[in-house]
Amino acid sequence: MKIIFIVFIFLSAIKLYGQTLVIENDHLIMWENRDVIETHNQLGVFYFIQVDGLSNDFSAFENVLGKHNVDFMNRSSSALITQGIGGTYNKWLAKLSFGLSFDNDFRNDSLTVRLNTTRYGVTFGYNLIDNRRFIVTPKTSINWNRYRLINSTKERVLLDEYVHNRDLDIRFNQLTGFVGLNISYKFYFHSVLPSDYWTVGLYGGYIFQFNERPWTYSVDKRLINNNKIDLMNFTIGLRFAWHF
Repeated sequence: MKIIFIVFIFLSAIKLYGQTLVIENDHLIMWENRDVIETHNQLGVFYFIQVDGLSNDFSAFENVLGKHNVDFMNRSSSALITQGIGGTYNKWLAKLSFGLSFDNDFRNDSLTVRLNTTRYGVTFGYNLIDNRRFIVTPKTSINWNRYRLINSTKERVLLDEYVHNRDLDIRFNQLTGFVGLNISYKFYFHSVLPSDYWTVGLYGGYIFQFNERPWTYSVDKRLINNNKIDLMNFTIGLRFAWHF
C-alpha cells in the first residue's frame, strides 16, 4: 500500500506544462510556452521497441537447482528486448508491452539447459514536456516476469528410465513495479517506418517486487517455494518509438 500511495502522489503532483506550435499560412512562426490544452494533437498512437536492463540474482536457489543453473539464469536474465503499442490523449499516455527471449547454455556438455523469459507489462504516464525536439515523461509500470528453466540430458534414454527420472521444467513468476522518467529526442526524417516522427530515448527509475517470493510451478503443479529472487532496485533502458 505504501508503494501504491507513492505512485499516486507521484502522478497526481504533475502539473501541466507544454509548448504550442503556432502555424500561419502553412509556415512555422514560433514556439511558445503556455499552460493550455493542445487541440491540434490531443490523440496519438505509437509503436515502440526497448531494451530493458535488469539485475536478477537467483543465488538463493543454488542449493535446489545447482550452481550451473543459477549462474546461467543470472547471466541470461540481465536484459530483455520488449515491444508494444501505446496511445496518448491530452498528454496522458498508456501502453502495453510484451517481451520474449530464449537462451541456451552451451557451456554444459552433458545437459541441455534453456531459459525462456517472458514479460507482459502495462504502463501509465504523462508527457510533462512535449515540444518540437524533446519529450519528458514520468511514468509507472506493472510487469509480469516469467522465467522457465529447462534441463534435459543430451543422450537417448529408455522410456521407463525417463518416467522415473524426468527432465527439469520449472517456471518462476515475479510481479514487479516501476516508477521512473523517460527522456526522448524527436527525429522527423529517415524513419524506418511511415510515421509523423520517431524518437530515441533513455529511461531509468526505481523497480520493486510485489510478491516477495516468486510463484513457482512445474507442469500443472504449484511448487512450495521459500526462496526469493534478489533484484537490483534501479534500472535503465533504451527506447525507440514511432508516433503516428
